Amino acid sequence: MMFREAFPIIYTDDVDSLVTFYVDAFGFELGMHWPAEGPMEYAFLRLSPLGIGIGRYPRDAVTAEAPPNGKAQFELWVYADDVDAAVERVCACGATLLEPAADQPWGERVAFVADPDGHPIHIGAALAPEGGSDAATG
Repeated sequence: MMFREAFPIIYTDDVDSLVTFYVDAFGFELGMHWPAEGPMEYAFLRLSPLGIGIGRYPRDAVTAEAPPNGKAQFELWVYADDVDAAVERVCACGATLLEPAADQPWGERVAFVADPDGHPIHIGAALAPEGGSDAATG
């Protein structure tokens, strides 16, 4: 099994404003964002060769142990060849399953786990056939 394309996701109450800040202040380029219309819930920003995700604070069920202010500030996203097999592997290594793998409306299969210290991790894979670009980093 192969993992690839790990990147941080920064959480905020206002994705659109934080995206504008990172684009204007640092020169990030807006890549994929969801939903396509209306206020953004998530955006991937590129600053070659890497990038960051910016997302609205997650649902309580997805958030592992929260920091003192009660809101997760950061999560790790990791792509895998096979989300279900990856979840099985990381849980066998000590991760806790927060939410089982499920197909998402933006075109990825995603599961949520927490590392042994409670840090949330998204494990995802594009639902598109091989050869297409990954939905998050598109």
